[in-house]
Amino acid sequence: MKGLEALENLCNQCEFYQFEKGLRPKKCPHNKNCVFRNRIEKELKEYEQYKAIEEEIGIDLVTLFKASKNGVYVKETQYSRRSDYIDGASLGFGHNSFYFYDAKNRLWNMFFKDYGKTWALTKEELL
Repeated sequence: MKGLEALENLCNQCEFYQFEKGLRPKKCPHNKNCVFRNRIEKELKEYEQYKAIEEEIGIDLVTLFKASKNGVYVKETQYSRRSDYIDGASLGFGHNSFYFYDAKNRLWNMFFKDYGKTWALTKEELL
């Protein structure tokens, strides 16, 4: 269910709608100015903006914020000989990736889209 279709579905639950037996819901005359509808329209626009950002960067924002707060586990791969926990304070964030420096001051880069493959929020997710 997308955009306005979801909004119409929510409006059908609005207390301003009146039901008559055997007829479709009858809209209240205040429909366009309905506070409930206006609030839902605003929240829907914000949600669509968040989803557009998530699509652009390749990861959901909740996972990204958890990584920045709690840190990540990095899997050892053929390209990186590293299998560690990286504290969130040590992570830098780029457009579609995060980066960190190891003890030898080498720069490591992990792409957001590789969540669960090369990095994760828990060790168990990498196994």
